[in-house]
Formats: sequence, structure tokens, C-alpha cells
Amino acid sequence: MRDRKLYEQILGLPEPWHVTDVELRDEASEVIVEVGLGSSLRLSCPECREKLGLMDEVAEAVRAPH
Repeated sequence: MRDRKLYEQILGLPEPWHVTDVELRDEASEVIVEVGLGSSLRLSCPECREKLGLMDEVAEAVRAPH
């Protein structure tokens, strides 16, 4: 959808970030922009620097003591 690319440009999102959804709420004069990362991307834990996936592994790492 072209709206997503437009909002990526407006927000100046660098790779690997991208807009996953845009919702216009006219009655509230709001624009809701959802931003995400590629599902295969791995990020480092800010505390232990371990490389983790984005969903299950990050949630598990947050629960585990460092």
C-alpha cells in the first residue's frame, strides 16, 4: 500500500524498520502508524548483549534474570 511507504518517508524510518499499518481515525483527528522490523532480524539485549529474535526469545529474555 502506498500509504505505508509515504509514512516511512514522513517518519524517516531507516532500514530495517518499516510501517506495517496505517489507520486514519477521522472522528478523533488521529493517524495511527504501526512500525515493525523484519521477522528474521535479531537484536542484542541491552543488558547481556545476547542476540535474540524479536518475539518469543525477547519475551523469554525479559523474564530471565541477567
